[in-house]
Amino acid sequence: MARRDLLLLGVFGALTELQKPKGLPIPCCPKCGASAKATFEHQVWECPWTKALDDPRIQATDGLCSEAKAGFERQAGFWMRGLVPWDWTFGRVAEHALNSKTRIFGPWSNGVWVLPDQAIAATDGSGGEHSADPRLRRVGWGAVVSTAYAVWLIAWASGGVQGTQTVPRAELQALVWLAQNTSGTVDVAIDAAYVVKGVAKGPRFVHDNHMDLWSALWSAMRNRVGKINAFWTKAHCSLDQLEQGLAITWAFVLNHVADQLADEASEKAQLPAAVVDIVRWIDARASKVQSRLLAASMLWLPDNPDTEVAPVPDSPLQVSKTAVVQDLIGLSDHCVVKKAAVLWCSKCNTSIASSRPIETIRKWLAITCNKKDYAHHPELGKFVMHCSHVPSTYRGVHFCASCGGWKVHKSVKLGKECPGKPTAAGKSFLAAIKKGVLPLGITAWPVY
Repeated sequence: MARRDLLLLGVFGALTELQKPKGLPIPCCPKCGASAKATFEHQVWECPWTKALDDPRIQATDGLCSEAKAGFERQAGFWMRGLVPWDWTFGRVAEHALNSKTRIFGPWSNGVWVLPDQAIAATDGSGGEHSADPRLRRVGWGAVVSTAYAVWLIAWASGGVQGTQTVPRAELQALVWLAQNTSGTVDVAIDAAYVVKGVAKGPRFVHDNHMDLWSALWSAMRNRVGKINAFWTKAHCSLDQLEQGLAITWAFVLNHVADQLADEASEKAQLPAAVVDIVRWIDARASKVQSRLLAASMLWLPDNPDTEVAPVPDSPLQVSKTAVVQDLIGLSDHCVVKKAAVLWCSKCNTSIASSRPIETIRKWLAITCNKKDYAHHPELGKFVMHCSHVPSTYRGVHFCASCGGWKVHKSVKLGKECPGKPTAAGKSFLAAIKKGVLPLGITAWPVY
């Protein structure tokens, strides 16, 4: 949602609160006449006048009204401002340990490796599948070693990164590992200018970020025999660019190998697919709530003569395809989750490639979605799921997105502490849920 829209929501909410007479009963709603109902939550989620509006953003979110009413006290920030609680996304992701296990091949398997003469190397980092989302991003690094007289892979290493998950940190971690586990002079090709410039500035320079890794790097360089000569090489260089002299041949070859290793390490460090789906589903739900809040704000604000609405610019702004699709999602009845290059509805389990033309996506989003929602219910009737589980529900089947334990009528497993990883049966169940097919042991969906 645009910064201006969020500001408008804040102004509308503040004005609504200021309109409440201090120490006096809340007045009646000016639209429906309900007594003591001139409140922000009533105007957005409860007022029959609002629900009857033909604005598609209102009609597409009327199904959330009862859930919003029940959540006013516990999640007011979400239902009143569209702000997602920290523990729904960042907190949920933080519960999963980072996979920073290092894989190695070559002579350094027995400790610090004394490099051969004319040693050359390359390092690289990768942001992985969810590189654009700092909550879901899991990075990896790769390092390869060869010799200048025979560019042939002698040894390699790869792994994940502890701490903040950023590509610059992964690039730096690769060089740190190389410095700590080798001895001797080596030329290292690095496609991250941030790392190369940092090495050139020396140990006395104070960096704003990743001080722990910079400190580890300089400590390793002081204690090792031989020098590390770091120089920049072009990232993702093509053969045509190599022929034009934009990269050295050995740096080109080793950088591509290090890049592949970093991609593989990042893939191994990724969060469970079920957790990623939950976070994206929450994003889709937040987008729905924000679209309704904005629509209601725009429709109620004109009744307040003291409120100034920002003028519309004379010339239309250039809008990206991503922004247009996001607006269409807010108007749709679908609960859209963005998965790689696909837009997927978590309610009716249909999808469309995000690369399709805008008009095709618009037609898909305009189709009425009449399926039940994919929601989270920690309390399931009289049964209470143990707080260590990641509670989720799909078509009436309650399950834990971490261990794969599930419940239709009763469950002993979900009442106990979550083991943190799925069993073979749990993996089979989560795989079936992800595909939207009936898991083994369930004869029919409880809710369609």
